[in-house]
Amino acid sequence: VALMFLITITVGLIITKVREKKRDEAIAVPKSHSYAVFSKDSILTPKGIYFSQNHNWVQIETNGNAKIGIDDLLNKALGFFKIVNVCRTGQLVKKGEVIAQIDLNGKSLNIYSPLDGKIISVNKDLIEDAARFKESPYDDDWIVNVEPLNLKENLLSLHIGDEVISWMKNELSRFKDFLSSLSPKAELVGVTLYDGGNISEGVLDFFDQETIKKFEKEFLK
Repeated sequence: VALMFLITITVGLIITKVREKKRDEAIAVPKSHSYAVFSKDSILTPKGIYFSQNHNWVQIETNGNAKIGIDDLLNKALGFFKIVNVCRTGQLVKKGEVIAQIDLNGKSLNIYSPLDGKIISVNKDLIEDAARFKESPYDDDWIVNVEPLNLKENLLSLHIGDEVISWMKNELSRFKDFLSSLSPKAELVGVTLYDGGNISEGVLDFFDQETIKKFEKEFLK
């Protein structure tokens, strides 16, 4: 009788442990419904500003200077991040040179200038309050203000007006393909892509520095 009682207790403990393990595994697997998502319809592309191939926006001011920031696709793909190592005021930059860096929880990406020019001011308020990007990366959320030195030629490579919509749609499609190629495991795909093609906000933070640099090479340079 004592032996049967001991066996019963042991079996009960094993069953309990198995159930607890399954429960913990279920909790550990990311659930898609717990992440905010974005699609082509939720990416903001304000009219009247230019967009560059490296996912910057450029707003020409009445005095001829140009404010530069990052666009909303990059903003949503990153999630929460900080702007660091911004070029100093007075520094001359060429199109394609690094003007700042993004700190994504210890992983870094470069931000490349879409214009030739001289840095005349840096948005210190934005650098000190990274959460401002959460709603919109436009308007007052510029990173640097530049005095352009070759504006007419530089603008030829930028997008504006209706062409922005088709370009951004194509960029989002490329980004989905990029994510799919990096997500062979079903549980990771569940975090990054939804049925219907939506993407989880902050998806880039799921990847390591090597992948982040690959993204930079394909989308930001």
